[in-house]
Amino acid sequence: MKNILLYILLFTICLSSCSDDDGLSSEVPSFSKLYFGAENIEANDFIEKEDGYLILATIFNNSRSAFYLIDTNFEGYVQDTIRIKSDTLNTFDRGIALKQYGNEVYILGTNSNSLLSAGNTSFKSLVFKTDLNGNPIKNASDISESTATIKFLVNSEAYSMKMNDFIIKDNKIIFGGTVYNNNNTGEIVQVYNLESFNEINNLPTFENEYPNELKVDNTNTSVLRVFEGENSSIKFTTIGQNTISNDENSPADPSRNIVRKVYTQYNSPSPFTPRIYNPNQENLGDALKDPITGTLYYAGSYGTSENNSLTDNLFLIRDDFNPLIGSENQLGFEKTNNNIDEGFGNYVVSIAQNSLGNIYIASTTRDNNENIGPSHLFKFSSSGDLLSEEPIDFVSSRFYNIKKIKVSRQDDKILVLSSLEFENNARAVGLIKLNF
Repeated sequence: MKNILLYILLFTICLSSCSDDDGLSSEVPSFSKLYFGAENIEANDFIEKEDGYLILATIFNNSRSAFYLIDTNFEGYVQDTIRIKSDTLNTFDRGIALKQYGNEVYILGTNSNSLLSAGNTSFKSLVFKTDLNGNPIKNASDISESTATIKFLVNSEAYSMKMNDFIIKDNKIIFGGTVYNNNNTGEIVQVYNLESFNEINNLPTFENEYPNELKVDNTNTSVLRVFEGENSSIKFTTIGQNTISNDENSPADPSRNIVRKVYTQYNSPSPFTPRIYNPNQENLGDALKDPITGTLYYAGSYGTSENNSLTDNLFLIRDDFNPLIGSENQLGFEKTNNNIDEGFGNYVVSIAQNSLGNIYIASTTRDNNENIGPSHLFKFSSSGDLLSEEPIDFVSSRFYNIKKIKVSRQDDKILVLSSLEFENNARAVGLIKLNF
C-alpha cells in the first residue's frame, strides 16, 4: 500500500562557525534531505541502484511498526514510498538490511511483540522481495493479507533469532546472526536454497537446505557480517563478536574478541575458526571486504576489563588473505592494527570503501543508556593509515545517530544515512551526500 504522508525537505547544513552551531564542521554536502511523515520513521539501510537510492526504514508508533521503503532519485528527491506489514496484528516489524540481486531486492527484517526487545520468545527473522523501486513481490499462490510474500526463517529449537547480514551466491542465501535462548546468546548460520522462495505453495517459512543448519556456536558469539569466500575453495566467511563475561569469582577478566570463521562447504560447520587475538578488548562495530584483494577490514572500539565497558579509543584492523602462508589454524591471514586517538566517540557505526581502496569509518558516542552523542567521519588509506588530519564532525543533534555510510558508484562521494530525533521526540530519516 502506498503511503502519501511522506514529505521531503531540502535544508541547508551550516558549518560549525554558523551562529546556530548546527551542521557539519567542514564540507558542504552535495545534497541533504530529510524524510518524515505522520508517524516516526527510523532509518535502517540503503542501496544505490541504477536510477537513485532505495532506503529501508521502519515506520512505527506505540502499538505497531512496519517496513517502509523510500525510493529516491540521485538528487535525493522522493519518487515513491511503500509501506509493507508482515501481518495484520499489532506486532513490530523492523528493517535490518537489503541487497540487490539482479532486478530484485531481498530485504531482511524481524518481527516481534516489542519494538525494542531482541530476546523475547516471539522474536523472528524474515525476508521478502521487492523490485528495484521497492514495490513488493507476491507469489501468485500467496493468499496472505500481506502485500509481499513474507518468508520466516526457522530453527529446530524454535529459539528466537535475529539475522544480522546475508549474501546471495550460487543460487543460495546465506544468513548469519544471533540465536537467543533465555539469557544466553549464540551464533547461528543458515543456508537456504534461493529457489525455495519462489515455490508455489503457501508455506510462510523457508525449509532450511541443510539439516544441521550450520549452527556452530552457542557460547556468547554473534555473527555480524557474511562475506563471499576469498578464493574458489572458500564458500563464505563470517565475521562475529565473542564476549566472555566471567563472574566476580573468576580469575579471568571479561573479554571481547573478533571471530573470523571460514567455510569451505555449504553443508558443514567451519573447519577454520581463527580468532583475531589482541591484548585489548575489541568491540566490533562493522567490517568490510575489499572485492578485489579479498582484504578484510574490522573497525570498532577498544574496551576495558572493568565491567567490559567501552572506551573512546577506536581501531581499524586490516586482515590480509595470503594463501601462501596458510595453516590449519590461521588459513593464510595476516593482520595489522591501526588505532585512532581518543576523543572521537566510543562506537563504530559503519565502514565503507571507495574505488581507490580508501576506507571510511563513521563513529559516534553512546552511553550506557544507548543515548547518542556527536558523530565523526574518518578517512584511511587501503593500508590503514589515517588520511584525514581532522575528521568531519556531525555537530547537529539531528545527525548524531548515523546508521550507514556508503560510497557512491557515480562519483565516489560519501552517502550518510541517519536517524534524526527532534526535541518533540519525533523521528525522521536523513540522507546526505558529501565530498571527503
